[in-house]
Amino acid sequence: GGNLMLIFFILFLELLTLLIGVNILSDDGIGIKNFLLWLLLIQIIGQFFYMEIGFLAIFLVLFFLITCLIIKSKKIFSSILITCLPLVTLVVTNYFAQVMEMYVVKDLLSSFIVNYDREIVATILTCILTILVCYLTKYVIGKLRRFIILERKYQILILIFLLFMIVIFYVNIFIGQIQGFSSEHITLTSILFFIYACLLCGVYLALIYTLNKDSKMKQERVLNQQLHDYTIQLEQFYNNLNSFRHDYLNILVSLEEGIRTEDIEMIKGVYHRVIKPTEQIVKSNDYILGKVRKVHIVEIKSLLAEKIIKSQAKGIDVRVEIEEIIESIYMDVFSFYRVFSILLDNAIEGASTTSNSYISIVFIQDKNIQRVEVENNCKEKEINLKNIYRKGYSSKGSNRGIGLYNVQQILNEHKYCTLETSYNTGVFIQTLILKREEK
Repeated sequence: GGNLMLIFFILFLELLTLLIGVNILSDDGIGIKNFLLWLLLIQIIGQFFYMEIGFLAIFLVLFFLITCLIIKSKKIFSSILITCLPLVTLVVTNYFAQVMEMYVVKDLLSSFIVNYDREIVATILTCILTILVCYLTKYVIGKLRRFIILERKYQILILIFLLFMIVIFYVNIFIGQIQGFSSEHITLTSILFFIYACLLCGVYLALIYTLNKDSKMKQERVLNQQLHDYTIQLEQFYNNLNSFRHDYLNILVSLEEGIRTEDIEMIKGVYHRVIKPTEQIVKSNDYILGKVRKVHIVEIKSLLAEKIIKSQAKGIDVRVEIEEIIESIYMDVFSFYRVFSILLDNAIEGASTTSNSYISIVFIQDKNIQRVEVENNCKEKEINLKNIYRKGYSSKGSNRGIGLYNVQQILNEHKYCTLETSYNTGVFIQTLILKREEK
């Protein structure tokens, strides 16, 4: 009876720790109601099936938790990842805890505690270590997340590697059960598991490093293309100016002749035939690209140029106001690039649904604050501003609403940046406010 109670207690602690790990690693936590309900259900599944099929019961618990998480978050990859990681951690730290208990803790505690139980002490150590490792993992993932968006093939690769590791661990445990867990077996296995865990971390970090490099190279290719387009547009602009300068002298000669002979018809002719068309060159959107030169950050300059060219190709009138020279952005440039790109794309898409379409881009810079305002006109309709940051929501139809949700996710990681949105009868304004970080 005492032995059964001990097994029940140890299982209870391990399943509780597994769920705490899942809760730590999941983006917004799983919520207190879900936590209590899932804890009750995994205890029932785990305890009952452990009596029937031994340690294989953990796979049923794993399947149950993954299913619940997928239903809750609709994300398959992260649901499997945040359930498997605490389980792998639990297995590895369990062996560590047993080695620590054997060689360190037993000598320290057994003289103080009357009913010293090795298994309970090792289990409590396991739980503490697992929770600490989960917090550390959450911190590392948080740091890496904003640089990396994993492609599907890499997600599958990571999951296969992780599941393969779990299988190896449990095969090892199974062999240990058959052979009996001697102190040598436990020490050897913990060394083996430690090497596995280090290998896993090494592979992940190498993969993330490679992907990071890859995404930077892709971004550089995009930047080069944007700068190439920008240069071509500027060349076109200067060619127009040169031909205008050449025509200008001819215009003066014709006008002078008309004024000298007081031939009003000739003056009118010169005006309508030659001067009026040049108004378009002077007012042309091309000169807007000249304003872009005030932005001294290559990535942002080329992004602006690309979006202006894209808008003009769609017949959208572009207005740009940049008063001060922009030397730096009060935010990580990579994150700002992603946010600004989404805001401009949304503005172009919104404006292209209406006639007399325009977008307006304004940079205002103070000593400690930068404001970037993107305004566009669009079809007049009801837009619920509360909903526009929800994942999957879009006023433009299905599968478009990922943009502003992503913007919100990026801004959540930058406490000095906020986004204000206003919509008023066919005019949409997004204002990004960046405060200089306090050093």
